[in-house]
Amino acid sequence: MKKYFMKAYIIQFLLSIFVCYLFSVPMAQAQTKSSADSLISIYASKKTNIDKLTMLNSLSGRTTSDVYQSFIETKLGELKTKIKTTSDSAFYFSTRGNLYFSKHDNLSAKNNLIKSLLLIEKCNGFYPFSGELCSQIAHLYLYEGKRDSSYFYYDKALDIYKKNKINKNLSHAYYEFGLECYATSKVSLAIENLFKSIKVGVGQNQYSDISYSYRLLSKINRDQGTGLKYNYIDSAIYYAKKSGDNYTMVYSYFLSGEYFIDEKNFVDGFAIAKKIETIYKKDSLNHWIESDYNEYFARFYEAKGDYSNCMKFYKKTIEINIENHDFEGKIGWMYNNMGDVCITNKKYGEAIVNFDSAIVYSDRFQDLNLKWYAYYNIISAYQGLNDYKTALTYFWKYDSINNIILTKENGDKLAELQTKFDVVRKESQIKLLNKDNELNKENIEIQQQRIIFLSIIIGVTLLLIVLVIIAYQYKRKANVLLAKQKQEIIDKTEQLNKQAADIAMYKAQMNPHFLFNAINSVQQFVLEKKSSLALAYLNDLSKLMRATLNFSDKEFISIKEEIEYLQQYIRFEKLRCDNKFEFHISITDEIDIENTCILPMLIQPFIENAVKHGVIPKSENGNIYLSFEKIQIAGNDLLKISIADDGVGREAALLNKKHLFLTHQSKGMEITENRILKLNQKHFSEQINGVKIIDIFVDDKPAGTKAEVLIPFIELF
Repeated sequence: MKKYFMKAYIIQFLLSIFVCYLFSVPMAQAQTKSSADSLISIYASKKTNIDKLTMLNSLSGRTTSDVYQSFIETKLGELKTKIKTTSDSAFYFSTRGNLYFSKHDNLSAKNNLIKSLLLIEKCNGFYPFSGELCSQIAHLYLYEGKRDSSYFYYDKALDIYKKNKINKNLSHAYYEFGLECYATSKVSLAIENLFKSIKVGVGQNQYSDISYSYRLLSKINRDQGTGLKYNYIDSAIYYAKKSGDNYTMVYSYFLSGEYFIDEKNFVDGFAIAKKIETIYKKDSLNHWIESDYNEYFARFYEAKGDYSNCMKFYKKTIEINIENHDFEGKIGWMYNNMGDVCITNKKYGEAIVNFDSAIVYSDRFQDLNLKWYAYYNIISAYQGLNDYKTALTYFWKYDSINNIILTKENGDKLAELQTKFDVVRKESQIKLLNKDNELNKENIEIQQQRIIFLSIIIGVTLLLIVLVIIAYQYKRKANVLLAKQKQEIIDKTEQLNKQAADIAMYKAQMNPHFLFNAINSVQQFVLEKKSSLALAYLNDLSKLMRATLNFSDKEFISIKEEIEYLQQYIRFEKLRCDNKFEFHISITDEIDIENTCILPMLIQPFIENAVKHGVIPKSENGNIYLSFEKIQIAGNDLLKISIADDGVGREAALLNKKHLFLTHQSKGMEITENRILKLNQKHFSEQINGVKIIDIFVDDKPAGTKAEVLIPFIELF
């Protein structure tokens, strides 16, 4: 009997499921039809073209539904022939741009949005819309990896909001501009804009933007090693909670958890994971949160060495991003991370499959950095399979990509300079044209006056002739004086250009010298099969080269910028020599490091000598000391820079150099001394010894070397 009732229950349960299915299909269809009918009803209530276009534009920017997209395309087709005003045309192209973006046609999306921006700029009162268009265009350029264009449009959006006092959008615009500055290594400018975002955001209660800004400040401080990363991420989490936005909270928790994971603090890292999981369970339909939730657990288990769970969560992250099309650009990075995990677990065949997928996505989204990493990692996978022939093939591909990245960075720099030059030239041409028009207008008025005077009285003609002769004499004298002044300006310009060319030549000689040493170090790591150390070293070298490029067109930089560059270089050298020394900086109170100028990369050769010939030959760890002070000599204000080490001393370094048969003669110090000599000759009439090398002795024994540099004390204001 019991068995009979069990069977009846099962049959009843299956019938109920079947009935629900029969009703669910019509209900879903009815719901879709209801949504479409609702759209038609709202659209029909709009009376003017601009109201209808505004509705379609708003709808196109936040939907990927096929029903909605079909509705928008149909209504745009109907409105196309009715559009008469410039503002209507602008909203029309903006809506088309959003539709193309939802279909992943970025080129068509960008072209339509730029058309919309050009049209809306001709209208008055649409400033928030024009600022939003600039941000959208900047996003598309960023998606294509075109940093200069992205930077330009973010800056333009920010300028629109500031000029028109649109504070509601200003906080987010400052954040986006700061994010782009950080991505292009303009760290000081990034920090400045992020604090502006926070200040404006507090006044407008824009808590999500404040949280984003604090989160990015935390990342910057992590990169710079200041020790403030936890303070800023705590502030980011605080304002994320105030915003009430679940994704903002997950976004902030994610970075905080990354810090714990990097430090192998799995207890606190897992606590963060549970917080993210709690938010995910409350908002499980938000695929952005779902993506971050799965990626965080993948990284957590990767750090713990749990291969199975790690791969499970990485695969789930990829599935979510493929399904929703929101973060497709990072799918390739997920495959690259999975490949790394496979190599760690010696699953080389599986690693190759994942790296191949990463390469496919790098081609799809033109991500050179991803392709660089994928090629580098796949070499290790083939080496693990003892397939050195294929590994060598990928090595040449990796080397080619490396050259392309360096060439692209230089090309982007040149393109940016060319763009600036073209803008200045066009502005000058416009000013000259306006001046010519004004002069022509004045000449016409003078001729009319002469005709009137000549027709009234003939006698005035004689007077005019006399006046013209006198004016001609004055003009001739003025022309002679003007020609003399012009020649003096030309001579002075040539002199300044020669001095600038000399300084530029010394800079250009220093860069190959430093790069040669860096490449030797990378080569040594590769020979010693320290691939991870070589990769880290290459990353630091890339940052250092980017900073060097930023200084390449500057005659002077602030002491603050020079110190930031040196700290980056010191991290680079400490990695190369296994933390063989410590670096100390002291600055006297009368020096404002943001306002006091110095020649770019002036101190680096002295520190390089101190590392190479002072502390490295020393048996134990050493120290390098850098100090700045303001002094006076013969009534002149000078900046005194001292670089000292507690190394083996010059005599021992020279003996060590001969013992190692080092025949290469570095020109770094010679170039640096010439730069200092040129600068001092330009600013002082009397001769000043710019460089002095002092041997340090303790108890009559060599205890290091000290270099003293004297240059003019120059302030910006």
